[in-house]
Order: sequence, then C-alpha cells, then structure tokens
Amino acid sequence: MDLKIFEIIDEQNIVCFTGRLNLLKPQTNEHVGSIIFIDGQIVNALWKGCAPFKALMNLFIKFYEQDLKVVVEPELIDEKYIKLSYPLEKFKRLAIESIENYLKTKGERPSDHLKLYIKPEFIKTGNDVVQEEFNLLCTLGEYNKVSDVYEKCEMLDHEITYALINLRKKNAIKVVDVK
Repeated sequence: MDLKIFEIIDEQNIVCFTGRLNLLKPQTNEHVGSIIFIDGQIVNALWKGCAPFKALMNLFIKFYEQDLKVVVEPELIDEKYIKLSYPLEKFKRLAIESIENYLKTKGERPSDHLKLYIKPEFIKTGNDVVQEEFNLLCTLGEYNKVSDVYEKCEMLDHEITYALINLRKKNAIKVVDVK
C-alpha cells in the first residue's frame, strides 16, 4: 500500500520542514486536520480533538479514503507541542496496519445512532476483560451513543470495533436503537 501522503511526508523529512501539513477537503477547502513537524519529524497531529496518535492514524485513513488537498504551512513550532516521536518508517508501518485493520472492521462498526449500555450483571460477575475492553467500558461509563464512543475513546476505530464485538460475545453490553 503506497499512499501519496507518504511522498509528501518524505519530502518534508528531507528538507527538515518545521510547520504544519494541513489536510483539506478538495471540494470545499474545509480543514480536516493537521500533521505537525519539527525538523522534518512528525511530532503531533490534530483531528477532532483526539489524542495525537489516534489523530494521526485517522488522518492517514481519511487520506486513504478520499484524496485530500495538502497545504504546507511553515510555522515555528514550540517544543511543548511534541507529543509523538517515532521514526518515520514506523509511522508508515503503523499507518498501513491501521488502514488495513480499519478496512477489515469497517463493515462491522455499529450505526452511529445506536446507544450502548454496560449490563450491570456483567460487572457483578467480575468477568475477565482485556485492556482494550476495559478502556472501552470506561468510555461507555461516560458516553453511550456509538458516534460519541468512537470520537471520545482514545483507541483507534478498529480497536473499538474489536472490543465491542468481544464485549457483545461476553454479553457485557446492551444495544438500544433510538431512532
């Protein structure tokens, strides 16, 4: 899998770019998100208020799904904005894995309008859960609408989907249709 965005990122790395790569919808020029560089290295990403790693992986997925317009914006970036520090090749490998996993689970994601509730019986029985399931249960404690869960949970979308599937198999959550 070869994404055009990788070529653009490589160029920024070669010239030791500092600033933002702004990704825009081509039809409307609406801002989708930004990838932030210091000296040619990706140090942060902004997308829908998500944690930097989730934001970056989602920007790669968005770029894969639709050909976004890229605007390179040189800017002085304070070192306090450094939130990510992987070698560029690792980012690429993680992006490809993330896109592949996203594509595998895309059809299994529940509809955004559904609500998810933790079943009290599941908590009472003390069943074992893995870390991803626990993280999702914590998110479900605050948000129950599927769209909110996918937006607010720090896990990647495919991780959320896998955790939801496993929790449903364990009879841990109830799904309510609120049309």
